Amino acid sequence: MIGFIYVMSNPAHPGLVKIGQSSKDPEKRRRDLSTTGVLEDFVLEYRALTEDYEDVELEVHRQLIGSRYREDREFFKISPSEAISKIREVAGERIESEKNYSKFVSAAQSQSGDGFKVILIILAIFFLIMMFDALGPVIAGLLMSIVIAGILIYRTKEK
Repeated sequence: MIGFIYVMSNPAHPGLVKIGQSSKDPEKRRRDLSTTGVLEDFVLEYRALTEDYEDVELEVHRQLIGSRYREDREFFKISPSEAISKIREVAGERIESEKNYSKFVSAAQSQSGDGFKVILIILAIFFLIMMFDALGPVIAGLLMSIVIAGILIYRTKEK
């Protein structure tokens, strides 16, 4: 049977994610949960349409037993990206489609190519510094550190 497995978070419960399943659209499930007297609305972080969604959920829960907040709840003390990785690992080829709404996207998942651009910039700067080797290795290393720190600060502000 095909259905959804999803990851949700709630700002009122930082550090916890809900990993659940539904035969319906997880966005509808999110809205339903938000009417149950919770302090903040749930945030849909990820959803995957998969074969055997109920079995996938049970296996994900079983593998994350050490991170479970309470035995009778679907909440886990892990990040959204860890939950997403576990779902992908367990469901594998059974995932028909997926959507990652999470703001926590790993560099490996990034589709923008920004990581490649940063590496090219760093390499170009490194070669420029090598050309000016007369500056000495200490000053060259210091300049390289400043450039890398600048790139990291720029990228952090960009997000």
